[in-house]
Order: sequence, then structure tokens, then C-alpha cells
Amino acid sequence: MKNTNVGVKLPLCLVFLIIIFLPLANGFFRFVPEEQLPEKREPEQKGGIQQYTRYYNDRFFFRGPLIRFHNKISCQWFNVSGVPKVIIGKDGWLFQARKNEEPGTPGYFPSIQPFTPRQLEEWGRLVEQRRRWLAQRGIDYLLILVPDKSAIYPEFLPDSLRPFYRRSRLTQLVKYLKKNSDVPVLDLGDTLSAAKKDVLLYCKTDSHWNLYGACIAAGAIINRISERFPNIEPPALSDFELRVRRKRKGGNLAIMLSLQRSLFREDWVGMRPRVPFRAEKAPPPPVKNVRTVKGETFQRTGSGLPRAVMFHDSFGVRLKRYLSEHFSRVLFLRDWGFRFHADEVITEAPDIVLDEISEFFLYGAIFDNSPIDND
Repeated sequence: MKNTNVGVKLPLCLVFLIIIFLPLANGFFRFVPEEQLPEKREPEQKGGIQQYTRYYNDRFFFRGPLIRFHNKISCQWFNVSGVPKVIIGKDGWLFQARKNEEPGTPGYFPSIQPFTPRQLEEWGRLVEQRRRWLAQRGIDYLLILVPDKSAIYPEFLPDSLRPFYRRSRLTQLVKYLKKNSDVPVLDLGDTLSAAKKDVLLYCKTDSHWNLYGACIAAGAIINRISERFPNIEPPALSDFELRVRRKRKGGNLAIMLSLQRSLFREDWVGMRPRVPFRAEKAPPPPVKNVRTVKGETFQRTGSGLPRAVMFHDSFGVRLKRYLSEHFSRVLFLRDWGFRFHADEVITEAPDIVLDEISEFFLYGAIFDNSPIDND
């Protein structure tokens, strides 16, 4: 009797061998081009044995489609994120994880630790040092604190995480500064919480606010500044037209999952000024530490408005066009090192310095005042 098992096993063996050797063959012949996923990091380069292993892992054949497939199955079937930095919320919402520990260590997600007394004192010292240095030169100062999306929309967090995300370093810092310093602080939490009843303020698939949220925040900032500079006219929502673009690709959190074009698409909210913006871009001054600093300048020549410098993180990007309308000249500096740029402040000679930092960075970053430590 003829053995049919041999006839079945042979094709299976061939398929198995092809699957095993396909990545190696592609490494030599590149019949399928490499696909770079938007992972917010540079691919590993060749080096020692461990580094070469990571290099190979970053370029494994069919890596991109496999990662997307894994993330899609994890999100769709199990409601679990395939990326530690992304939390899968309710109704298609994504949140950025606040983490103090590395993935895999005990208490990774629950480790939403409040400030220690020593940490609060250090933050208070650094912020007060900036205010004092500016005051000695006749320059006003305003610290602007931006709440996480989870603070404004906690109802869309997973139920298991909501108790942890009620602990807020932002609230701690605001209370500490108001009690122990003369630093002017603007906490945007109340303004945004009140405004969320009308229109969506943060993107569902991105960690940032949308243009409507940025417009609301800019209005609160200008309102606060106008108390000190009466010639600044606060903006009105009626100056803008709300526009919604349907089912656009998802934002940065969806991109981390590589599912921004499929599973996590969303409507993007925009704001169009009814009268064109009058502030024009101008060349920014030379900035030190160019690799980690992005500078952008806007000005309204002859407007008679005050001058400003604004240090900001990624939330400040969508504030620029709204805020620049209310200054004769404003220099925006985005520095991933959160340094105080004393030379640029002296060059610009502003009437006020705005310091914007989002709640997320209170869990890892800290202000760097080394340029003014000796002053």
C-alpha cells in the first residue's frame, strides 16, 4: 500500500524551509524593501553582538505587517495595547501612559506616583528662580500648566486605571506654588473642563488637544495676560469658524500602534479665522543647542502690542498662531531639555516670558536653569 504521508509531509517541509530561510534571503537580495514603522525612535545600527541582534530585529522580514497584525488583533479582540506607551480606552479613545518605571517592572501602569516633598521643593525653587531672574530685568512671567487628556476626559479611561489617574502632580504643583511662592500660575484644567461640553477639545487618537482646544487655551492665556497688559484684546470664539474633517488618519498614539490608517481613524476638528491672521513669520535669533531646540518668530510691526518669549513643549505648537496675533513680536522656543534660554531672552527684550509645560512631563522631566544658576 502506498504511503501517502510522505507525499503530504514533503510539501509541508518545503513550506517550512521557505518560511525559515525567506528572511535570510531577503537580507541578501532585498526583493521586499525595508519598511520603517513610525516608532518615535531611530532604527538600531550595526555594532557588537547585542547591537547586531537589535539591528536584525529592527529589519526582520515582514516585520511591519506582522507588528500591525499583532497590534490590530490585540486591540480589536482583547482590548489590549501592543505598545506599552499607549492605553486603549473606551469608544476608540487612546491615552498616553504616565510611567515612572520601565515596562515589565512591578507597578508599571499603577506607578503614578505623586510628587515627594523634596521634588515639590525642587520644582518650586526652579520656577521661582526663573520668575526672580526675569523680575530683576523688568520682565513679567507666567507659568502655564496643561492637563493631560486623561484629566479632561477621565470617563474614557479603562475603569481599572481611573483611580490611579486621579492622582495629579499638576494639582500638587499648583497648590504648592500658590502657597509657597509668588509665581503667577495658569492651570488650564478648569477652562478646558468647562469647554468640553460644547466641542471635542482633545484628539481621540492623539495625546494633544485639537485646534479647537488650542483656541480655547489661547483665549484663557490672553485673558490672563490682558490683566497685566490692558492693550491686549482677548480673542472671541466668534472670530473663528469651526470645521470638521471626517475620518482622517489617526494621531500620534494611533501611529505608535501603526494603526492610524485602519483601526484608529477619527474626525479632525479645525478652526479657520474669519479674518486672516495678521502676524507674519520673522527670522528667529540664533539659538544655542540647535539640535534640541526649535525656534519660530512671529511679529506684527507697528501694532504697539507687548513683546513675548514663550518656552513650550509639543502642546505649544498649536497655540502659536492664536497667541502670535496678540504680540508685536513673539519668539517661540521648543526645547526638549526644558532649558531656560537667558541669552535669547536678553536679545529679544520681551515684556513677558510664558513657560508652558504639559502634565505628562511632570512625571519625568524637570526645568534646567543652568544658564542662570549663578545669577
